[in-house]
Amino acid sequence: MDIKDGGSLVSGQSIVELTVGLLAVVLVLIGILQVCRLGMEHTQVMMNAREQVDEMALDDGLEFSGIIPDYLQRVAEGGDQKSYSQDDMLVGGDPQEVRRKIIAHTNPDLLRIWVGTNSMNSLDESSILVDEFDFVYGQSQSKSIELYPIIRNFVVENDSIRMSRRIWMPWMRELD
Repeated sequence: MDIKDGGSLVSGQSIVELTVGLLAVVLVLIGILQVCRLGMEHTQVMMNAREQVDEMALDDGLEFSGIIPDYLQRVAEGGDQKSYSQDDMLVGGDPQEVRRKIIAHTNPDLLRIWVGTNSMNSLDESSILVDEFDFVYGQSQSKSIELYPIIRNFVVENDSIRMSRRIWMPWMRELD
């Protein structure tokens, strides 16, 4: 469809611009819907893990689960030189580092002579520090969340995403 406008011929340029603009708006809306859907699922996974760990934290008859947490020592920056970005790597820590850098400085042997029963002695003698700190552990994992095809093609190459959350909490024994 051609329209004569002030001596110049304008072909359907405005229709093409409107179509491209609407397509961009639809893509943004689909992205927002996907992020909202993932956010709601993430919240549900966190609530499920928290509910699980809450029940264990109040259980007086609980025994240590044997699960040892992943100790985080630091975050190694990737090529973009920005902290906590996608190309960063988490550098795992060593639980024995707590003994070397904290407990050893308390001089447990000398402390044992001065104060027979103290919390540093039990930390020095324990093989599993998490057991000494009385932490309980809960975890939850989401069902597979299907991604919209447009998100699959342009953002992530996976068909779906699965979320998981691990939560540690102090054991609240005998606090009734």
